Amino acid sequence: MNHFGSRIKFWLPSRRQTSELVYAADLDTGEAVQTAYEAAASDKRVLTDAANILRRNIQATYNKSPASPWPPSASYLQSEATKPPDSLVDFLAQLISGTSSDNSSDRTQRLCGSFAEDICSATTRGRWNVPKHQLLGLTLHYLTGKADIVTMLHRYGHCSSYTAVLELETAMANQVQEQDAVLPSNITATDNEVSHICWDNFDLNEETPSGAATTHTTHGIIIQQASCSTEHSVSIDANTSQHLQKPKARPRSFKPITVGPLPFARKSNAEPSLLNFTSTAGAGGENTALSHGFSDNEGLQTSDNMKGQLWTLCRALFNCNWTVPEWSGWLSKTSGQTENVTLSRIGYMKPLMYPITDCATVKKCLMTSMEVSRKLNQE
Repeated sequence: MNHFGSRIKFWLPSRRQTSELVYAADLDTGEAVQTAYEAAASDKRVLTDAANILRRNIQATYNKSPASPWPPSASYLQSEATKPPDSLVDFLAQLISGTSSDNSSDRTQRLCGSFAEDICSATTRGRWNVPKHQLLGLTLHYLTGKADIVTMLHRYGHCSSYTAVLELETAMANQVQEQDAVLPSNITATDNEVSHICWDNFDLNEETPSGAATTHTTHGIIIQQASCSTEHSVSIDANTSQHLQKPKARPRSFKPITVGPLPFARKSNAEPSLLNFTSTAGAGGENTALSHGFSDNEGLQTSDNMKGQLWTLCRALFNCNWTVPEWSGWLSKTSGQTENVTLSRIGYMKPLMYPITDCATVKKCLMTSMEVSRKLNQE
């Protein structure tokens, strides 16, 4: 002011924490208005305003979002978790396809949802743990088992960190272990039509100096066909049990609760007694030995038993050209077509931390299967 005197003027803007504006005193008012108008109407100004609006909407949505359960269930992440703001999704749809989100194709909507969740996570500096980052991190770790893959995509902002993935997997495993129930949460004990249990080995051949001390466990699943009347109620009960809020601990390693060694089981084979008999097949009168026998003849009048015995006879007597399928194919061909077909439920049994090659483990699988059948009122 001492140097220029009255040749300059100062203006203090209304916004706080903003420097004063210094301009020439002889500046024409019309020229100043034109310059301000052009600056406000420029593309850069419009983009800046749009970015500020989207940022405010993201922050507001995140602040209003409720706390997610720990660990989150699959149904929660798919349908109940907080979605990105509609303004962000519409902006991305206009950017990608030139149309609104409602008029976009499925691929465009999928891309917009994916990009929107990445932007929400980046805007909140990772505090908003969006469903995509959790699901993608778990999937990559399951498919590859590599920490580098998860870390690489995390640095590009597409999924959770490897540490967060381990914490989530451990929390899910601890939740399953704490349930301490024979029946999985999605299996109903009422209105059960038929359930089938499958057990198989789950081996991990780790690299050890001696080749010993590797992982050999036994995992099982139960496949249930239930009446349609319980479909809705079971899903609600399963979601309720999975959405219990638990303390958000941060362990990254799972410690299974073992009950000690299983009771000893005999190692000798104990096969059921089968009666081998012969029969005359065909017009030539050739004697064909029947290798499939019957332990007893009681209760064979039911349709299921008759179907099984019919398959046994056909496989033994009329399978010279391998025209009779195996049991699964036989059921598929003889079950007939039904109009109302419903999906079966698949529940995961509690793993057995013992190798399936031990007879004691096999006996434990059989006893657990029998207990499940009793809970389902199934013979």
